[in-house]
Amino acid sequence: MSTPQKVHAAMEQERTLIERARRGDRRAYDELIRPHLAVMLGMAVRITGDRSRADDAVQRATLSAWRRLTTLRDEGRVLAWLSRITQNAALAEIRRDRRDVVRDDIDALVEGSGSTETSANYAARREEREETRRVFDLLYGVLAKHVPPRVAQIYCLREIDELEIDEVATELGIKHSTVVQQYSRAKRALEEEVVAPLMPPVRGDGAGRCLSKTEQHRIVELLSVAS
Repeated sequence: MSTPQKVHAAMEQERTLIERARRGDRRAYDELIRPHLAVMLGMAVRITGDRSRADDAVQRATLSAWRRLTTLRDEGRVLAWLSRITQNAALAEIRRDRRDVVRDDIDALVEGSGSTETSANYAARREEREETRRVFDLLYGVLAKHVPPRVAQIYCLREIDELEIDEVATELGIKHSTVVQQYSRAKRALEEEVVAPLMPPVRGDGAGRCLSKTEQHRIVELLSVAS
């Protein structure tokens, strides 16, 4: 087989994997992204400057890409698509780390200590992030049953992938105002269809709100029992 024929065959195989992945075949998705994982990790390391945080970013990116297969418009540019998602995930890791540092500095001042984050604290932070991701993944799955896929996707990009409104608009190719509107719609649906039946009513402005950690954990417990 000549080189052009090999390239054509590889492209056809990739398209087949994309089609199977879009139908929910996780094995096809894993096979699709496997050749690109090294490049994704290298990019994440360059952005975060830390292998552990880069690993976290790649894990987030692979999960995000699985949920966002509909945004893969050019089937011949899988690596470029994955690279963009990885870049966003790595930048989200940096933003999260900065918030953690500020919170740790405040805690240290309150406790009268100038110590920085320890390995144990970092491990606890990472475990907390994983728990939060599990919570939001479960909530997203429930939300997707009550709103159109694009609305649920916008909620996912904001709350799970921690993209800014402008970043979501750019990622999906829609207007800033549309993101704001659909994000509010998703939060209202979450409040009305998921939170309200499971928890006592709370005061709010009617536009939907972010859930507290206590509420998140309580909802997961109740949904787990219900399932």
